[in-house]
Amino acid sequence: MNNIFISYRRDDASGQAGRLFDRLIERFGEEHVFMDVSDLRPGQDFVTEIERALEGSDVMLALIGPQWLDAKGSTGQRRLDDPWDFVRREIATALARGTMVIPVLIRGASMPDAAALPEPLQLLARRQAIELSDRRWAADVKELIAALEPAQRPTKAPAAGHPPLRTDGQWAGRRLFSYRFLALGLVVAMAGLWMLLKLTPERPDAPPIADSPATAKVGSTNSLDRSAHSGNGPKPQSQAEAPVGARHYALALPELREITFRSSSGKVVYRLLAIRLEARDAGSEQLTFLIRMHNRDSVSQNFWDSSFRLTVGDHRLEPVSNLNAVVGGHAAKEGEVAFVVPASLVAVELEVTYSQSDKTLIPIALDTRTVIAADAATDEFGRQKRARLVDALKPLPATLPAGQRVRVGRAEFVLVKAAVARETTERAALLLTVRCTVSREHDAMNFWSDSVRLLVDGIPHEPTNSVNEVVSGGAAKEAEFVFSLEVMPQTLAVQFLDAGDMATVPLALTPITTD
Repeated sequence: MNNIFISYRRDDASGQAGRLFDRLIERFGEEHVFMDVSDLRPGQDFVTEIERALEGSDVMLALIGPQWLDAKGSTGQRRLDDPWDFVRREIATALARGTMVIPVLIRGASMPDAAALPEPLQLLARRQAIELSDRRWAADVKELIAALEPAQRPTKAPAAGHPPLRTDGQWAGRRLFSYRFLALGLVVAMAGLWMLLKLTPERPDAPPIADSPATAKVGSTNSLDRSAHSGNGPKPQSQAEAPVGARHYALALPELREITFRSSSGKVVYRLLAIRLEARDAGSEQLTFLIRMHNRDSVSQNFWDSSFRLTVGDHRLEPVSNLNAVVGGHAAKEGEVAFVVPASLVAVELEVTYSQSDKTLIPIALDTRTVIAADAATDEFGRQKRARLVDALKPLPATLPAGQRVRVGRAEFVLVKAAVARETTERAALLLTVRCTVSREHDAMNFWSDSVRLLVDGIPHEPTNSVNEVVSGGAAKEAEFVFSLEVMPQTLAVQFLDAGDMATVPLALTPITTD
């Protein structure tokens, strides 16, 4: 089994690195994948532990985003030119030891030329790269995993000045044989329990055995006493009298429905939009939350199941929804977080976590339920559907006003053209052609996907295509940004960004009519 080391720069690829790490440990196991944030315990020596992990690695994935090559430190020096830069040291060490290094291009980044790299990293330019795009994430990661599938590769000779690699299955301080003893112990314990149950006479009046809080399983109806915990009393009358066959319910939103966390250079806001409860079987239900994450920071943020837990009495349940997204800087996304819970509960708490010490509990009442009507005018959360934008496009394409000019930071942005076209039978696409002109007194700047946002009813959306250009001082470039739209918006605006500066240009909707 190959051991995999993920190398990344936090302000360039932290969101994608986290998503990739989760997918790799799901396929190969946590003991075979190393990423510093996940694998280092408090108090450990960062340099020593990373070098130890590199020593036992067969493959390095070097994540390269748009800022990877030219990122600068606090002194203004390019980080890759600093011999003590951790990313440089990780990749240089792996190349020197003959480790397989795979460049992984994210967010539209291109492979750097050897001449642009410091001497210890120039061999990286000769390595075949693989691209992971947000739009094709699942397919691209599947292709990467296929390339990483365990292969019978010859053991590497130890590099000069380093001890030989371990051959007993130990990697980065993990001993695999301990798992074998653990498995053997579990088998013996299960056999003993079986014998005990066979020899114990049946007691019809004996209560069911409850799981301990530490081992409660998602969806286990035996592990949660429906009446023993505070707030979980007998089934309320309104719930008991629900119509026969009604299996989908909309729940009332709590008073606390928006939470704001402080991030490194801004804020991250979670807003609860809707709640749905649906019966699964006689003993369990699925509770689904529709949540919007608004990233008001310039750095991408993870939007995933790991940020949410459900507290039921003494039990803390994990989601079953498999939410795993990244929200770019100054953008927002919606996602569903689902839990399997015992039937008949009347109250739970949704835990939202941003960091280990920064979390909030939201009380959720389950006893006020409204049956969701199964009709074309209602969505899956029981809300009234809004008109679709594609139904308003007559004729195609509908052209929007353009030509607005605005200065932001180091550049002037001009909305050259804006048009709406049909993307699918369900969605429309808004196509924006933008020109970026950098002032002569400034150096080159990035003109990329993070430069433009579309405000749909005040909510910022990222483009669905990848834009990655560099504009030199005194020069100009044009690029097209594509945004997907489903419902008919009440207001539209374009937001232009450069570092911490931004400006907004409204778009008129009058040319789009249903006449």
